[in-house]
Amino acid sequence: MTNWSVVVDEAWVVKVVSDWNGADRAGRLLARLAERASTVIPRFVGRVDWTLPGRGTSTVALVSEAVVGAVDGWTWAVDDLLSLIDGGPEPEWPTQLGALTAALHRDLVQPDAGDGPPASAPTGAGTGFALRERANGALDAAL
Repeated sequence: MTNWSVVVDEAWVVKVVSDWNGADRAGRLLARLAERASTVIPRFVGRVDWTLPGRGTSTVALVSEAVVGAVDGWTWAVDDLLSLIDGGPEPEWPTQLGALTAALHRDLVQPDAGDGPPASAPTGAGTGFALRERANGALDAAL
């Protein structure tokens, strides 16, 4: 694990990042999901930015709502796989994880409130819009 996480008052998880610029993209994506009221991940509360002379401004911590009673995925995934090896049932989490991942990506590409699709969206095969459409098609086919 490259970050340090602290649970505060059993209500918030504060993830302190270890590398400068290490959470800038994550902060933007989490804020976007929060704006869209995504329920796929714990509620994002905000981020702590710091300006360092000569280096600029970067996110140094991310704050999200704690999920009380949650079990770390590294624990239950390994337990489920060891159970399977011992003759137990096939784990259900790969299918569930795929559905959650698809929902997360749908939330990320959802247009802002009141916005429709771009009026003159580029359509070339290498554009971000075309790649998003192709990815959405693949996710739909997989589901």
